[in-house]
Amino acid sequence: MTIRINQTAVDFTLETETTVADLAHSLSAWASEQEQTLLTLLVDGKAVHQDDTTPLGEVSEIDVETIPVRDAGKARLEVIEDYFALLVQGWSRGDQTLIAELQDEYLSVRRALFPLLDAVSTRLEEPLQRLDAPWKDSSVLAAAETVLGSVREFSQEVADPVKAVYQTLGRLESSLDSLGDLGLLFQKGRDRDGFGLILSLFTLLDDLNRCASRVLRTSNGDQTKWAAFQTELQPILQEAERALSAGDYILLTDLIEYELIPRLGTTRAVTESLVLDPAKDIP
Repeated sequence: MTIRINQTAVDFTLETETTVADLAHSLSAWASEQEQTLLTLLVDGKAVHQDDTTPLGEVSEIDVETIPVRDAGKARLEVIEDYFALLVQGWSRGDQTLIAELQDEYLSVRRALFPLLDAVSTRLEEPLQRLDAPWKDSSVLAAAETVLGSVREFSQEVADPVKAVYQTLGRLESSLDSLGDLGLLFQKGRDRDGFGLILSLFTLLDDLNRCASRVLRTSNGDQTKWAAFQTELQPILQEAERALSAGDYILLTDLIEYELIPRLGTTRAVTESLVLDPAKDIP
């Protein structure tokens, strides 16, 4: 059996390892000592999870890619993004050979999604449920596109949190005009459209808060204004959630129109305090 680490063949003496999982564990321990982490594991050219129980006696080649621990999260996101990009490509082109190969690797990729993508897990639930089921029709393409979009957005957030803050802020500001029509939508019985706007608002606020927290961890910006803004906003959001749960749409629309929208209109000025040089960092 040939073992390659980062495309270089190594002389690795087996001791008690009898399965791919055993070997992966030993290689992970070795990598940890080198301040590295295992990124991918290929068994005879096929990606497998590190818990794979295939006997080593049935294996000809094992290829392992390692990277510095500090780069692990970003690199794993890139691997996941590449996988779903290929899946979208395969279904778009009707490439059954590629689809079959990716389906064989899906379980391994699926296991790698969390906890890495915990921050966006709720928006991945529905498309992942579809991908977890048999791949029989083009609904797989729509699900893969949704997952790919979320992974790309999260990857960009990790790579450039300041840019992500202002991109999310731009989407939030664009949504405020539509929220002014919320009461009218419920009056006309267009509850689904109204709920869609509310869900989008809560999602954008969650994204903005997460991106801002990431900026605060990586910069020396002033968090005083942001903390005060959050303290003022949270009771209103909590009351809005209670109104939504109770089906009190009159209270809900009043809270959004008269309490939330005016405060959210000041978000950009508050957010600028998070970075040292807003004029330089704002896209």
